[in-house]
Amino acid sequence: MSDIIAEYMVNQFLETIGWSTQPTLALPDTSLPLSAVFEVNQIVRSMAKAYQNQRTFPIDI
Repeated sequence: MSDIIAEYMVNQFLETIGWSTQPTLALPDTSLPLSAVFEVNQIVRSMAKAYQNQRTFPIDI
């Protein structure tokens, strides 16, 4: 189950930042618990915001 959630999360992140993804046949949304989908969506929004901020304000280390 964690593999399915991880793959869903990666696809959601890529779509959120504007990259196109291929649908994964092994990833039906109905197989994921609603609470997991909610958590993933919250995490993805935070990750996408951080990614977009980093692209806007790059930091050289």
